[in-house]
Amino acid sequence: MNLDEVEARWRAGHILTSELPDVARQLVEGGHDVPALRRLAAAEDEDLRSEGRRTFERALRELGRGGMDGSEAALTLARRWAIELVEHKLAARRAVQAIAHVRFRGSVDVDAALEPFSELDDAYEAVAEQRFSRLRMIPLDRRARHEAERLLA
Repeated sequence: MNLDEVEARWRAGHILTSELPDVARQLVEGGHDVPALRRLAAAEDEDLRSEGRRTFERALRELGRGGMDGSEAALTLARRWAIELVEHKLAARRAVQAIAHVRFRGSVDVDAALEPFSELDDAYEAVAEQRFSRLRMIPLDRRARHEAERLLA
């Protein structure tokens, strides 16, 4: 499990408190064995409500992380989805939608860098309602790949 991606998902709100024990177990199994993660992996539901967030933040610090801000998180996630798009592991429309939604988690610079994905998301929505929409999406898919490559450059 990639620590940067885990922290980015956490900062962007893509990991729920109830999911923390599973995330902690996966991290420990992946070789990231620190006391706070072990504690979190063994946590009960009641412990999570009061201590889960703080314990996970402590675990990130114990792992030498914890300093990622919203902009870094948004870009980390956007780049991950862009890679998956370029490598044909994620459909263009899904990647565009995900990047468009994470766009607002970052600063003005991040917002500007990811704006083309929001425009593409709107275009996909408009085309989806038309006849022969799949054919009309082909140019959008190409444009999405181009924007993904631009983001990764």
